[in-house]
Amino acid sequence: MSAQPTWAWGVTPQVAELDCHGGRHTVSWRWGHLVLDDHHLGAEAVLEALGGEPAPCLAVLTAWRKAVAEDRERVGFRRRDPALPAALQPAIDQARLARRLRAWRTGALDRRELPRLHRQLLEEVRLALAAAVAPHRRPVAGSRVELTLHPLEPGEDSALEVEVRPGRVRVELSTGPTWLLEVAARGLARLDAGLVVEVAGADRAGGCVTATVLHWPADQGLEASPTVETLVLRRDPARGWTVLDRAADAPSVPRSALWWRVRTSR
Repeated sequence: MSAQPTWAWGVTPQVAELDCHGGRHTVSWRWGHLVLDDHHLGAEAVLEALGGEPAPCLAVLTAWRKAVAEDRERVGFRRRDPALPAALQPAIDQARLARRLRAWRTGALDRRELPRLHRQLLEEVRLALAAAVAPHRRPVAGSRVELTLHPLEPGEDSALEVEVRPGRVRVELSTGPTWLLEVAARGLARLDAGLVVEVAGADRAGGCVTATVLHWPADQGLEASPTVETLVLRRDPARGWTVLDRAADAPSVPRSALWWRVRTSR
C-alpha cells in the first residue's frame, strides 16, 4: 500500500457507453482521469486537422473539461450538456470537488466558497456517524448522539475526542474538507464497521485501504466504550467495504502526539 495515496485510488471507476462512428465505444473515469478507451488522442487530432469528422467521444472530453472547470453552484440549474453521458455525473462532481480542494490547499479558494464546503463536510460526517452508530442503537431509551465538527485549515492536524456517558455520546471531530475525497468519495462514509476518520494508505487498484476507524464493540450498545483502530478495508463487489484485517503496523499519518481520546463514565 502507498502511505500517501492520491484521492482517486479506491474511488469506484465510472464507465459510459455511446455510439461513435458506427460502433459502441466506452469512456471511462478512473484514477482521477477521463479516458477515451477506443481512441488515440494524437491520431484523432491529426485526422481532425486534415478535415476529418470529430468523433463523438472527443465531444465528451471537451464537455467534460468545460463541466469540471465550471462552478457547480452556478451551473446547477442549467441543462446538462447532451454530449456528457449521465453515467459520468458522479465523476464530474468528484472532479469539481478535487479542483476546489486543490485551491483550498494552496490558499487560492475564494473565501466565499468555504461556508459551502464546510456545510457539505458537516452533512457528510453527520450521515457517516449515523450509519456507524445505527447497529448499536437500542430500540428503547437509546443514547443520544451529539456531533461537533471543527473544519480545519490546510496543514492542521486532525483530532478526535469521544465522551460516553449514560444516555449520551458526544463525538468531537476536527478534520478538513479533504475528508470528502479521502473518505466519502471512496464510499467509506456509510460503514457498519464504524466511522472512518481518515485514510492513511490505499493500493492503486483501489481494492484495499488502510483507515483509522472509530467503532463500538459488536453486539453491544452505545454505552460500551468505543475504540479507535487502524483497519485494512477491502472492497467486495457484492457487500461493499468489509474489514480485512486489524493492522497495528499499517501506514499511519505521522503526528507528534496522540490525536484521539475516548472517555467513558458510568
